[in-house]
Amino acid sequence: MLVALALQPVLASDGGLVGQSEEIVLSRKLPMLNDHRFLTSNVVPDPFITTNIRSTLGLGLLLDARVPFIGVDGEEITTLEGDIGVGILGLAFQQAITPWLAARIGFGGAFRTGTNGESLIAEGLNAGYQFMLGATAQLMSTSNVVVSAVGDFSSDQLFAMDPFGFAQTIVDRCRDAPSIEECDLELEDGEELVKSGSTNSVSGGLRVAYSPAAWFGLLGRAEVGSSQRIDKSRRAVGDFGVATSIDADPLWSVPLGLLLSFNQQTFAGRGEGVAEAATRFGAGVFYTGRSEFLVGVEATFGKVDLSGQEGSSVQSSSLVFRIEYIF
Repeated sequence: MLVALALQPVLASDGGLVGQSEEIVLSRKLPMLNDHRFLTSNVVPDPFITTNIRSTLGLGLLLDARVPFIGVDGEEITTLEGDIGVGILGLAFQQAITPWLAARIGFGGAFRTGTNGESLIAEGLNAGYQFMLGATAQLMSTSNVVVSAVGDFSSDQLFAMDPFGFAQTIVDRCRDAPSIEECDLELEDGEELVKSGSTNSVSGGLRVAYSPAAWFGLLGRAEVGSSQRIDKSRRAVGDFGVATSIDADPLWSVPLGLLLSFNQQTFAGRGEGVAEAATRFGAGVFYTGRSEFLVGVEATFGKVDLSGQEGSSVQSSSLVFRIEYIF
């Protein structure tokens, strides 16, 4: 329904069809500078004060993940290899409270699992959901530049079935036993096949938009914060990125836009043996025929660095379908 309404043309007073009206541009405080309608990215959010709803649905892969299995003698027995599949679902709403202040709330869910026998044993099945709160305060606004301060809080609930980690725990406990027969296999607190826990993070920083022409715009973000992991330790996190927004409509009357992005991120993860940093490049194609509506797909490719494994990293890729509507 939302897509159908947004794609309907607007009737002008003379009976002609126009892609948008002046009333829409002015009253909805669209993410526009210098007549450029910015294409916003999942990895490089915009700094604009708008009232909008955004939905995200995507799938991804971590390619050729390798997890070593260490025996009771401390030697590596084998390495489990395979791809890891990821699913993503998100919904966020932002409300413009004043011309310079907006608040937002969001919910997200994700799952992660191995895609073959070895990676399924190594990774198990992980799922979680996230609740997010945030605010954007506009610091500067000119005809072609907007600078805003942002603050965000997120709380995550994680569930993990980790057969490999469970087996490795038993091996570690038996490493100092005189023999396998004398190994104490009685489970202690926390030594479970299925685990759950919560994490939270707070962050703040700046987001910038700049447009030198109607067909071209740049977005930037620089945000830092702190995240509490499942083991209750805290770690500094950061998110830095730039994005290029290109709209073919002003040049050739073709309602298509191209988004190119780069992002460097550090995060806390569950606490051990998981990702601690990521470097991603993105490209997206969007429909730009209506300034208050955005629909398209965004693909990202990059490298994920793993904690607890010196120099270890995996390649990642994802494809996300996005819808945004501004009220």
